[in-house]
Amino acid sequence: MACMVFSTPLIAPSPTPSATSTPSSTSTPTFTSTPSPTPTPSFTPTPALPIQPELDSYAPDFSLSGVDGNTYTLWSLRGRPVILNFWATWCHWCKIEMAGMDNIYNKYKDERGLLILAIDGDGESFSDISEFLEENWYSFPFLVDTSRDINDTYEIEAFPTSFFIDSYGVIRYMNEGSLEEQEFEQILTDYIFPYSPFQYNPATPTPVQDPLNMTPSAARGAELNLPGEIWSANITKSHIYDHNIVSDVEFTDFSMQVDVRIESETSEYHGLLFREQDGENFYTFRITPDGYYEFDVWKTGDRSYETILGPLASDHILKGAGKTNQLKVIANGQTFELYINDNFVGSITDDTFASGRVGLLSCTCDGSSNASATFMDLWVQGNP
Repeated sequence: MACMVFSTPLIAPSPTPSATSTPSSTSTPTFTSTPSPTPTPSFTPTPALPIQPELDSYAPDFSLSGVDGNTYTLWSLRGRPVILNFWATWCHWCKIEMAGMDNIYNKYKDERGLLILAIDGDGESFSDISEFLEENWYSFPFLVDTSRDINDTYEIEAFPTSFFIDSYGVIRYMNEGSLEEQEFEQILTDYIFPYSPFQYNPATPTPVQDPLNMTPSAARGAELNLPGEIWSANITKSHIYDHNIVSDVEFTDFSMQVDVRIESETSEYHGLLFREQDGENFYTFRITPDGYYEFDVWKTGDRSYETILGPLASDHILKGAGKTNQLKVIANGQTFELYINDNFVGSITDDTFASGRVGLLSCTCDGSSNASATFMDLWVQGNP
């Protein structure tokens, strides 16, 4: 693994400095500049986009622990622009670019919701990184990857390497080598912010130690598109619910759909969660493997809820274990239209929650001790 210096600055071309090889390296890797895509002011995600560490692809998901004690899951950050910076403590050019990177982070973390995640790609330990930060303090989170699994997933060949990811989770720019502050600024302006329309206006500045607490304003015209398998639920106790919030973006009026494959035939519910607030208050639209659906309001925080519609039987639900059904909700003010496999099944009026985050939910009912399902191809479109 080599520590490389940026060889073709975007702003003012300059001669190529010599790359610095690691002690175990016997040759200097050749730097290949990433082709520059042409920025446009809008972007419509396509389900066919691959998940791979390449331009115009969805960035592969991961979950890593940070030195700050938080766990960072990439796909839960949809709605925010993200820079992944792969580095190592011994890399001279990594340290050279971090000061400018820190300035960029502090400039845009509140204004645009920018998050920079510094991933140690050399398998160094928590203590190694902590010792480095005692002498070199920066505001953005530092993540630990001792197995180097994420380094391998992203096919890192040199340090530093940066991936610029827009708010839809798509890689818009990649760079091997060190960048100066103004180059970070230009890449974000040209390739990331045009694809990241959400404006972040938290009431108070986001604490550095917990950047995931930043909540964007209710999104109109925003779109999330998560292809493939998004979440698998597996509950082994009676009367338990589990949920997964897929983005920090808050939606007011929206269309939302997901495919859910229920793996068993027990008494259980699986479905969509929306207008979530505080982890305890939200709406759900869910189905059972034996052909029932209902619409609920959860607002007490003790796993109890008020059923607004249902449970009702529907011939539109594909019954039995291993069957996949598509659920869709269209929310417009206080009105919610419900669809199962593209068939309209009901309309609800309720004013409990005006906006909130979106996600997925699974739960066991009384008498059931098992619930298992896989959620796939989630799509959310905020209505202007």
